[in-house]
Amino acid sequence: MLYASNVDGICGFYEDNLINLLISYDYLIIVESDGEAKHFYFGVSGQEGIYRIHHSDKGLAIELEE
Repeated sequence: MLYASNVDGICGFYEDNLINLLISYDYLIIVESDGEAKHFYFGVSGQEGIYRIHHSDKGLAIELEE
């Protein structure tokens, strides 16, 4: 699933270092929904889809692409 040289797979979002992991990416793709995901995805629902990661001086914001 998503085999490419510029794609990394993460199976769980429990890492204390999640912000540092996401800071180097432009998109987050959720291929399988997780009921606990909403606690880790900066307030988004955690539903399957492609999320754009917005970088700013205030930190990260993640928005579901439509």
